[in-house]
Amino acid sequence: MSGKPMERIKDFLAKLPHPIRFALTMFIGAILLILGLIMMVTPGPGLLFIFFGLSILALELEWARELNKQGLQGLERIVASVKKFFKWKQKGGESQMTMPFLYSVEREYETSIENLWNAWVDPKALEAWYSGTEHQVLPGSVKNVAAVGGIWAVGVDVKMNNFVAYFYGVYTDVVTHKRLVHTMCYTENAEDFKNRIDAPHHEVLVEFESRGDKSWVKFSQFGELPEGHAPRAQAGMESYFDNLGIYLAK
Repeated sequence: MSGKPMERIKDFLAKLPHPIRFALTMFIGAILLILGLIMMVTPGPGLLFIFFGLSILALELEWARELNKQGLQGLERIVASVKKFFKWKQKGGESQMTMPFLYSVEREYETSIENLWNAWVDPKALEAWYSGTEHQVLPGSVKNVAAVGGIWAVGVDVKMNNFVAYFYGVYTDVVTHKRLVHTMCYTENAEDFKNRIDAPHHEVLVEFESRGDKSWVKFSQFGELPEGHAPRAQAGMESYFDNLGIYLAK
């Protein structure tokens, strides 16, 4: 399957009425994507089929467009996520963190598990609170597709120090109302953030639990930091949790 046949398929789909186009796009894209994933563990050009599948799905789906823009880096992240998913299934469904533990922050809030979960996975909600109380999220910077292989990204405007802290990564495990696991890259370079430049990263585990009329959440970060930096990072996340409480109380 060369580039020209793929372009003809995309042109053909683009000319169809939306309901028909959407159904065919989902069908063709999903078939190509599934075949590509199968070929990752059997003989065949797996990455090529995944790329073609994403190219088709990108006609309708934002997350596919985002991954498609990243080219090879995006494909490698999908493959890594799939491999991690199968390892997770083989180990009984519990998230297996691969990096050393740094710190954790946990809180109990007087809200439903649905509201708490939504605060973490809805892009508009995340933009409203995901920063320390003295900072704010950079408008328009949030992307959040809470599914395995999906992207999350947020810029935090640290005005007092005249810079923007950009965070981004990819989800490797998502269990509704139970846990979120994603990688986390950091940069202060807007161009790197825009292009999602692959970089050394940490792992983040966010756990959720319903406790009657209240709900509990725990944020844990894993990776490597210079000596003395983990307590500062923990203090920063405590401020994020303060902001989360303010948001949930509205």
